[in-house]
This record gives sequence, C-alpha cells and structure tokens, in this order.
Amino acid sequence: MSFRHRILPSLGLGLLLSLALLFATAAAQTMDGRLQVDGSGSVAVDGKVAVIGAASSRRNATLRVVDRLGDAQVSFNGITLTPRVVAGRREFRVRENGRFLVTGSAISVDVSGDALSLSIAGVGTARLRGKGTMQVDGGPVQALGNTTVRLGSQARRGNSSGKRKVRNRSVAVARP
Repeated sequence: MSFRHRILPSLGLGLLLSLALLFATAAAQTMDGRLQVDGSGSVAVDGKVAVIGAASSRRNATLRVVDRLGDAQVSFNGITLTPRVVAGRREFRVRENGRFLVTGSAISVDVSGDALSLSIAGVGTARLRGKGTMQVDGGPVQALGNTTVRLGSQARRGNSSGKRKVRNRSVAVARP
C-alpha cells in the first residue's frame, strides 16, 4: 500500500474531526446547553441541537434521525447522507459503526451502541440509558444511568420547588 493510500484517509478523517470540533464549539456558543456522554447504551435527543459523536457495537451501532422541519444535515464517516421520506417526515438511518455529525432545528436523534462518545449542544431533551459518564454544561462528571437531561433554555424554565408553574391564570376583577 502506498504512502498516499495510508496517509490521505487518516488526514481526511482528521480534517472531518477538526471541522466537527470547530462546529461544536461554534454551536455551543450560539446554543444554550451542552452535554457530553461517554459509555454504552442508548441516547435519544430531541430539539434544536447539534450532535457530534462516534458509536460502535459488536453488531453495528445504530443512528436514526427524524427531521420535522426539513433542515437537518447528517454526515456519517465524512459522507453527507440523503434522507428517506417516512410517514411524511424526512428520516436518516444508519446501522454501522462510525463517526457522525447531525444538526437541525427540530430533530430527534437516536444513537445506540456498545461504545458511545457524544457531544451535544442546543436546546432540547436528552434521554439517556446505559453505563458510563455524562457531563452537563461543563459541570461535574456524573454516572450515566437511566435519566433525562434538559438542555439549554428548557432547563432554566423549571422552578426549584418541583411544583408545576401555572401560566395564563385568569383572575376576575370586580369593578365598582
């Protein structure tokens, strides 16, 4: 095998990862929340997000993206994927080990595998199930289990008492 055949593919992958890291940094600066996941199991993300990661499994990892607004971009191992239309929605599916970059303003991203490494930036919800570690918004590293994480603006909407806020409550005012 020639020098060109050994070095150029690794340079291409390195360039892709560098661009992905640059994109993730830019996305994290313009979008609210950040989540880092390393481990095994499954991650389901829903919202306006950018997801960069790698997934592998003995029987191939799975990546599924549902695009509700038609603006999702999905790259897998450096190749831009073309969506299929399923039930009126654009959908991307891959059952293979590899690296990926997914962006969109209203997307659902499901990833599963024996080895996952994901960086997620945006506003939405992430449902995590598996073993490993996670880090939310640069905070302390936590054990990965069966949990739900709210990213970005959604995380700030809650109220610390745990009670649900009532909005648009109408009040009758007696006039004299």
